[in-house]
Amino acid sequence: MPETEDRTLSALRRVLDILAELRQHCPWDRAQTPESIRNYLLEESFETVEAVAEGDPARVAEELGDLLFMLLFLAHLFEEQGDFDLASVMERSADKMVSRHPHVFGDAEVADASEVKQNWERIKMAEKGHRASVLDGISKTLPGLMRANRVISRLKRANISGLKGEKAPLWERVRELEEKGPGATVSPGELGEIILDMAALAVDAGVNPETALLDSLKELEKRARRAEEKAGHEED
Repeated sequence: MPETEDRTLSALRRVLDILAELRQHCPWDRAQTPESIRNYLLEESFETVEAVAEGDPARVAEELGDLLFMLLFLAHLFEEQGDFDLASVMERSADKMVSRHPHVFGDAEVADASEVKQNWERIKMAEKGHRASVLDGISKTLPGLMRANRVISRLKRANISGLKGEKAPLWERVRELEEKGPGATVSPGELGEIILDMAALAVDAGVNPETALLDSLKELEKRARRAEEKAGHEED
C-alpha cells in the first residue's frame, strides 16, 4: 500500500476511534441526534465554501476537517440506529460514480465535459425511474438562488420552459422599479420574478447565480470596510 494511502486510512481510523470515544464519554456528543447534527453540517458546509472562496489553503483544510467530522458523526448515528454503516455509504458512492462515468469505467465515448453532464443526467433519470418530474430530487432546503440554479438548469436540459413568456423584458421591469424611487411599494412577487429571471440569465451565461452573488457580496464588504476605515481616519 502506498505510504500516502496508508496514512490516509490511518488518519480515518483515528478520527472514527475518537468519534466512538466521544459518543461514549462526552455528554454533548452523547446528546446529539441526526436532527441536531444536520444544523452543524449545514454550518460547516457554508464555512468550507467561504474558505474556498477566500483561497486560504490552511483554512480550507481546517474547515474540511470540521465538515468531514460532521459527515462521519452523522453516519455513525445512523449506524447506531441500525439503518446503515459508513462502509455502505462509501460503497454506494463508489457504485454511483462508476455507473455514471461509463466513459471512464466502460466503453462509452464523450466529446467534452458538456456531454459528460448530459450522460450523468440521463443515467440518473434512468436510475430514478420512479420520478414523475425532472424537478424531483432537488432539495427544498437549498438557498433560493442555489435552488433556482438547479431548477432552471434541469428545465433547460429537458427543453421545458417554466418561465412566463408574456412578461416584459427584464431590463424594462428593472427600469420601472428604479423609476418608482426609494420607498415605493414593490410586491414580493414582482421582485421575486425579477430575481428568478436574473437567475435564469446567469444560467444562460454559464454562471452559478449563488456563487456570483456571494462573490459580489464579498467585494461589497471589502469596499464597505475600506469606507469605514477611511471615515475613521478622517474623524481622527
